[in-house]
Amino acid sequence: MALHGRHWTFRAIAPWLAIGALAVAPVQAKPVYTSFDVANAAGTFALGINGDGTITGYYVDAENADHGFLRSADGTIMTFDVSGAAATVPVAVNKSGIVAGQYTDSGLVDHGFVRAADGMIANFDVKGAGNGGNEGTRTSAINAKSMIAGYDVDSNAVYHGYLRAKGGRISRFDAPGSGTGPAQGTLVYAINGGGSLTGYFIDQDNALHGFLRTADGSVTPFDVSGAAGTSSYGINDTGSIAGS
Repeated sequence: MALHGRHWTFRAIAPWLAIGALAVAPVQAKPVYTSFDVANAAGTFALGINGDGTITGYYVDAENADHGFLRSADGTIMTFDVSGAAATVPVAVNKSGIVAGQYTDSGLVDHGFVRAADGMIANFDVKGAGNGGNEGTRTSAINAKSMIAGYDVDSNAVYHGYLRAKGGRISRFDAPGSGTGPAQGTLVYAINGGGSLTGYFIDQDNALHGFLRTADGSVTPFDVSGAAGTSSYGINDTGSIAGS
């Protein structure tokens, strides 16, 4: 009878335990994918999204030209171009709907731009950026304070990082150890809410190293232990960095 009692108790409690486990187990939500294209586009490329679900990027037309677009959370798509641009490529949008990107002129020189929520577009160039083909100012990211980060390519094909304040002031910089030869230098790819930047630099031996530039302007290089090359592409508001 004692054995039967224990057995009965186990059978009675076990289902209760199972139900409890089901109640607290995390439920995996099935991902929902939404496909979209800009009307009559030969290709549509989404590059940035904000917290409200507004998406920006570019599309390619039938003549292989690039144009910007902005897709609101309700699915409405509007297109735009920087005046006089041969190609317009938005790369990021912040929570206020302000878009940052770059455009290419007829001479194949790159320039930065920022598009306000009301559609007004301001162009900008980093002082010292090259003005020849495949040179100029390139944009990577924008934060909630409308600070823009990116890099420029000078006339010697050397990369330099920059930070553009909301008011338009641009600070250009190089990570310590950056090479000064063609296809060497400092490339910025991300900015967080506090104005810290990350990216990577290419040294004189063409090796890649990550770096962190804090809001006070100090730059700290870093490498993953044992890596032949380290590159950084994202930073969050706590200062955690992601890369490869």
